[in-house]
Amino acid sequence: TIHSRSPLLLTPKQKDFWISEAPSEDIYNEILDYTYKDIQFHKVDRAVSNPKNNNESLIQEYQEVPF
Repeated sequence: TIHSRSPLLLTPKQKDFWISEAPSEDIYNEILDYTYKDIQFHKVDRAVSNPKNNNESLIQEYQEVPF
């Protein structure tokens, strides 16, 4: 099943701000005001969801085999 959690992508500067004691509104404004122009993504195998799996193949692009 798909959970309702979503990843939070932060630059190193944003990470420091996120864990700072700054007011929440300032933190959100800093994070929301960033354009992520260099992000790349691809589909990965569902095996990545199992914490027992731990190898680099989990982050390789997944090519679905048609039947």
